[in-house]
Amino acid sequence: MTISPAGLPLWSRTASFEVYGGHLQKRDYGGICMVNALTDVSAAQFCRLTGDAAGAARVATLFSMSLSRSGSTITINYCAPQWAPPSLSPYDGGVAMGLYPVAALTDTNEVTVTVPSSATDEFGVAQAIVPRMVFPCYSGVTWKGGTIAANAFVLAGFVTGITVPLMVW
Repeated sequence: MTISPAGLPLWSRTASFEVYGGHLQKRDYGGICMVNALTDVSAAQFCRLTGDAAGAARVATLFSMSLSRSGSTITINYCAPQWAPPSLSPYDGGVAMGLYPVAALTDTNEVTVTVPSSATDEFGVAQAIVPRMVFPCYSGVTWKGGTIAANAFVLAGFVTGITVPLMVW
């Protein structure tokens, strides 16, 4: 029997504690709490666990990556998205690698990073990928305009010869 979990994938950031099995009326079986404190979890502990899991899912980094520039070539050194296994081998940013972001020099010292619009989790549930905030971790490189349009954002000040770690929420 195949089990399909309730709720949406982690990258949807919409999970509530109910999705993780919590319930405000959850009670210990027979009112006896836990039988073995070393292996069991009480209803109160389980509710706290599900609330914490939902909170962590809502604020987790959508993906992190490292980009470098040599002339007009952008290389993605690594990418660790929530919706796919991490890519730890460098790849040409201009070549689409399935579910991984692409990057290209689109203006003088400006690199545009484009994220896939959606992905499907291991249970077959599809959900849109919606980046909301971008943090380039390199002095002088900025998130141009603070906007994301059509799942793409621009990094300004990206001169040749640098490597920029990037965190996206």
